[in-house]
Amino acid sequence: MIGFLNTTWSILRDPQAFFDSVWDEGWWPPYRYFLIIAVALAILSPLAWALGVDGGNPVNTSLTAQRDTYRWWQETLWPRMGALSLPIAMLVLLAVIHIMLAMFTPILHLVFRALGGQGPMLNSWKAMCYGLAPTIVLGFLPILGLLTGVYATLIQLSIGPAALYRLKDGRAYLLLVIVLSIAIAMFWKGVAP
Repeated sequence: MIGFLNTTWSILRDPQAFFDSVWDEGWWPPYRYFLIIAVALAILSPLAWALGVDGGNPVNTSLTAQRDTYRWWQETLWPRMGALSLPIAMLVLLAVIHIMLAMFTPILHLVFRALGGQGPMLNSWKAMCYGLAPTIVLGFLPILGLLTGVYATLIQLSIGPAALYRLKDGRAYLLLVIVLSIAIAMFWKGVAP
């Protein structure tokens, strides 16, 4: 647990230096870190929902996976099963977080290779896994969910990949600007990203 907390602190304090330090790392350490966060979010998010936190509101959640699972839980599971739906929501959220990791890792890799980055898909894997660090800091509660989600997006889509793919100029921020612009536009139109 101490190793997890030290890693989290290192990522939150100086993500650039952290990603520079894990450049030679393999697949397992980032996934182990990701798994701890995914399990924690999968347990704590449905519990927060049961206590009245609106998990469908982007201000209250860090991840799209949380919002998507919340909507399904609220509309389908909770009315039919009540409290018994919580363990199912936990398992579904854990699965959805993994699906998002599997979907976005290769996409991020292709984007950063197209931007001139160097290295294997392992780079985007590390950025996606370690980039979830801010979400463990109360990323399932009102207001804090939005703040931790924005910081996680910054780490996952810009700081981490820029360090790992060795992009030294501002090209890494291009993807971040595009993604955040789309998210803001969707939020203004009332469609939560």
